[in-house]
Amino acid sequence: MTEPVSVPEVQWRVGLEDYVSVLEVSPSLHHAVAGSLGGDVALVDVNDGSSTTLQRHEMGALNAAWSHDGSRIAVGGHDEHVHIYDPTGTPIGVVEVSEWVTALAWSPKEHLLAIGAGRRLIIADHNGTVLYDFDDQPSTVMAVAWSPDGSRVGVAAYGGVGWHDVSGPRSGGRKRFDWTGSLLALVVSPDGKWACAGAQDSTVQIWKL
Repeated sequence: MTEPVSVPEVQWRVGLEDYVSVLEVSPSLHHAVAGSLGGDVALVDVNDGSSTTLQRHEMGALNAAWSHDGSRIAVGGHDEHVHIYDPTGTPIGVVEVSEWVTALAWSPKEHLLAIGAGRRLIIADHNGTVLYDFDDQPSTVMAVAWSPDGSRVGVAAYGGVGWHDVSGPRSGGRKRFDWTGSLLALVVSPDGKWACAGAQDSTVQIWKL
């Protein structure tokens, strides 16, 4: 006789206005941020399901990212704003980017936030102060990724991958890998030697950094 399948019980449920477009869990595993294309955003305590309402993003929440130590959470949306909070949901800062937010990623070392917005790569500090604005990307930024040491950040877009030095003696320097096609995803190997980008043509491109 077949043993009955045990179905875990739902521990808690948080309702949003539209389908969920953002869901990120904190490094401590104690909190999660969830947002919808309706624009509402909630910071959820995963232990009991209690939630705190965060700033609404008109026309939809699109991205969220926790800093490596869990001290900051950034949420971006179609409303051309990135809101930064502490783990309790207290507002820390706002970055106005003039384009809808396509990508967010915190540096693995420092409290620096990479923001992809239209054809711009913006680097802000943990309070939302803009440090760099690389506003001449060849096309809409689809993904951003940091080097393991936090010194460089990569941008994937139509036409290739661009690398930008944002700390150290080479700050402001650039390097580019061209590709004829649209790149939609970007990751860096743990040793920082390779960049891998997923393309719209069903291929993965790999470059040595």
